[in-house]
Amino acid sequence: MKKTFICASALALFLSSSAIAQVTNNAVATQNGTTNTSTITQTLGSLNAAVVAQEGELNSSTVVQTGGVANIAGVRQSGISNVSNAVQNGGATNLVDIRQAGLVNDAATLQEGGEGNLIDIDQDGDYNATSVTQIAGERNYTDIDQDGLMNASVTVQDGGLRNQIEVDQTGDANEAWVTQVGGERNQARVDQDGEVNISYVDQVGGLRNGVGIDQMGENNLIEAYQEEGYRNSADIDQDGDLNYTGTDQIGGEYNSIVVSQQGDGNAAAVLQDGGARNNAIIDQAGSSNFGAVLQAGLDNNASISQIGDMNVAETSQIGDANSSVTEQAGVSHSAGVAQDGTTNSAAVSQSGSLQTATVAQMGNSNSVAVNQTGEGNVAGSLQVGDLNSIVTNQSGSGNYSGTYQSGTSNSALINQSGVANGALNYQIGVGNSTSVTQSGVLGTSTTMQMGSGNISTVTQGGMMNNAAVIQNGAGNVSTINQ
Repeated sequence: MKKTFICASALALFLSSSAIAQVTNNAVATQNGTTNTSTITQTLGSLNAAVVAQEGELNSSTVVQTGGVANIAGVRQSGISNVSNAVQNGGATNLVDIRQAGLVNDAATLQEGGEGNLIDIDQDGDYNATSVTQIAGERNYTDIDQDGLMNASVTVQDGGLRNQIEVDQTGDANEAWVTQVGGERNQARVDQDGEVNISYVDQVGGLRNGVGIDQMGENNLIEAYQEEGYRNSADIDQDGDLNYTGTDQIGGEYNSIVVSQQGDGNAAAVLQDGGARNNAIIDQAGSSNFGAVLQAGLDNNASISQIGDMNVAETSQIGDANSSVTEQAGVSHSAGVAQDGTTNSAAVSQSGSLQTATVAQMGNSNSVAVNQTGEGNVAGSLQVGDLNSIVTNQSGSGNYSGTYQSGTSNSALINQSGVANGALNYQIGVGNSTSVTQSGVLGTSTTMQMGSGNISTVTQGGMMNNAAVIQNGAGNVSTINQ
């Protein structure tokens, strides 16, 4: 079990008898037996030390340190149904170190005010519960390690600067609740290894906050919230079965979300509302994966890559200079991309069977490229704006392509190879160009152009092909080869 924040000097000060002889106040309570109770209260001073060692059953320990500098509260509990409470109010560089081994242990700590405070809780056993609260401090650290079954951890950091929380849970049915309110450059890290783990991370207010969550096991649930800040980042990694990831970033700029899931039945949803230059990446490998990204702002980037079975990807972008890339490899994929803004670009590539891609763009300088290889592919693209371009390539059987363009300098290129291909194109604007090439059996093509400078070329190879081209405007050229 890893220890991230505990430094060797603090532990040496806590465990050394020579160091204890130099402190202002020294309290040591050792209890061996059953139903023991220990209460230690230290007020003011510096280098105060409170050491409680309990071994047995139904033990209870309470340590209260008020004011002072470099206070140490250490609790060792071994047995069943132990309870430990530590309160440090004010001061700086205070240390709370709690070790619990047994069944149904409970640990609650409170640090209020001060700077450079450290809370370290280690629970090894079953049915453990941990509650940590740090209020209005700076450079405070919380490290929680839980190893066993059905552990629960609740950590709250309210206000302050450069606070850090790390929770490590190994076992079954663990829960981790992390809340950071206000402050700047706060960090939250949750590592869960086991089954039926649940992790909630909420960062409200502040700026330059970061969230990182790793889960390995089954039936994991992750929700991360970041609100009212800038340069926020969320990193979520799940490896197991039936995992769910939900992230939320509202307000701010320079936000980034990265989600990677490997396993079965994974679902990921990312929401970014407001701000600028947001980035969202979802990578899923397995079966029955779902990915959805919604971005509102400017300079947003969204990328979804799914490798497995029955994947569904949805991307919506509203703002300026948005870009979306979706790649799916497997069976029964479906991808939908909607963009509303300026200089949007979408590229969808699907390889497998029964794929469907739908892209809609409204704005300026939009471009769509869809590449599908397999069976039963359906591609549809809709563009309303300026300088739009659509490229659709489908290879396989049962392909269908529909294209609508309305604006200026639109161009569409569709290539379908296989059996029972169908292409339908409709263009309204200036400088439109359409080229359709179909090679196979039972292919049909319909092209309608209304404007000026339109060029249509249709080439079909095979049997039972049908082509119809209607042009209305000036400088239209039509060529059909069957």
